[in-house]
Amino acid sequence: AGFGGGEGPAVRFLDQLSQMDAFIHVVRLFDNEAVPHPSESIDATRDIESMTLELTFADLGLIEKRLTRIAEETKSMKAAERTLAERETELLGRLQEALSDGVPLRAVALSDEERKSLRQYRFLTERPLLTVLNIGEGDAGRAGEIAAAYPAPPGAPGSGDEVPETSKEEVVA
Repeated sequence: AGFGGGEGPAVRFLDQLSQMDAFIHVVRLFDNEAVPHPSESIDATRDIESMTLELTFADLGLIEKRLTRIAEETKSMKAAERTLAERETELLGRLQEALSDGVPLRAVALSDEERKSLRQYRFLTERPLLTVLNIGEGDAGRAGEIAAAYPAPPGAPGSGDEVPETSKEEVVA
């Protein structure tokens, strides 16, 4: 799948996402032929990992573009400006490494000053994320057991799981 190659609707979609304060990822866990799944099968782990990767790739792309731009601009900078650019490069490098290791930016330990300096970037994996497990009516009695099978990633503050109670799975789908 993917959000695209840097143009068209995918870019507009990423821009819209970057303006959100938080994300709710509704993950389907019920099977219903009347409501086909876009991937043609129900696999919550795959769907969670896929969305996580998409957000991570978007942030990595943003970091790579900025690091390239800093490298080009640094050549013509004065010493004081160069120091600020080097700090930004170091910080972005740390974030790039964390993302490459599968750690969302919301889970990276940063000082208040570092967080403030990153606001301009609007990173997607920095946003709080709530994963909602959308189960079928027949599974309502096992909601806790099902939720336990999909724990929030370790060390990811702002991430969590909820199991909604609904009488119609189509309403949430």
